[in-house]
Amino acid sequence: MTPPPDPTCRREPPLTDPASLLTLGQWARQVREHRHLTRRRAAALMHVNENTLKNIELETPEKQSAPQPSTVSSFAATFSLNHAQERHTHNLAAPPAPLPTIEQLRALADTPENRAQMSQLTERGAACAYIDPLWNVVLANEPFWTALPGLEQFDSNLALWLFHPDPTDTPPASDHIVISQDEMAAYLTAATRGGLGRHRDSPRALTLLERLWRSPRFRHSWQNSIAVAYGRNHGVPVHLHDPFTDEPYTESVHVGFVPALPELGFCVGYRSDAHAGPPRPTEHHPHPNDAHSTGDTQRR
Repeated sequence: MTPPPDPTCRREPPLTDPASLLTLGQWARQVREHRHLTRRRAAALMHVNENTLKNIELETPEKQSAPQPSTVSSFAATFSLNHAQERHTHNLAAPPAPLPTIEQLRALADTPENRAQMSQLTERGAACAYIDPLWNVVLANEPFWTALPGLEQFDSNLALWLFHPDPTDTPPASDHIVISQDEMAAYLTAATRGGLGRHRDSPRALTLLERLWRSPRFRHSWQNSIAVAYGRNHGVPVHLHDPFTDEPYTESVHVGFVPALPELGFCVGYRSDAHAGPPRPTEHHPHPNDAHSTGDTQRR
């Protein structure tokens, strides 16, 4: 059961250095403050010395020492973390995992067998893609690219496409295509948190976080939630606009992991033309096809 909030707990100003967000200490502090507990109260609930929790929270990435497994388990139990949050906690307590390059992952995914499976899904009208832990599209079929126009302009990264952190960028198609913006932002923040935590020493993980941190919407989502996601349950709907007809539709999306390719997720979306989502927004957004092309990017 989640402990009751402590009215004497005060949140300190959020950190401004994105790299420092990917530590067990910062995560422990964020969870504790999200539960509105002082460090003393949290330590008492965990049955550890207050200095033990203080040392975990305040150590820098360079000086971070792994806590005892029993301390990590006690932390997860005390704060009623769900499976994904507990997994993220253990990942942060363990050494970071190496992350292959996108080219290396593409070479693993781009096999005749996988191409044949993607062709079958294309014939059924399903969008599908292999996605790395940072939400880079490694390999995708044509329906996937068609459903998400402009993705290549954001390095084929779904989080960058949605949050578009550079204020000088032309507003991307995602502003119009994605109907449930808040829901999608919350999910991609949670999913990105999981991947960044496991691969926190990867240069491209740090670069991605630094870019996303420029987005006020991403920062707000990260700082005000402790949600973590690995994959996506089958049948969870995503509500989109068709880029050609502008009609709303619902996509049933599943993101799972490939046993033979542990650093890759496989995303499949089945479209239903019967829109089951929220009403269409009334404000005007430029239609994706109204924008002038900035040049073709080769699709993988």
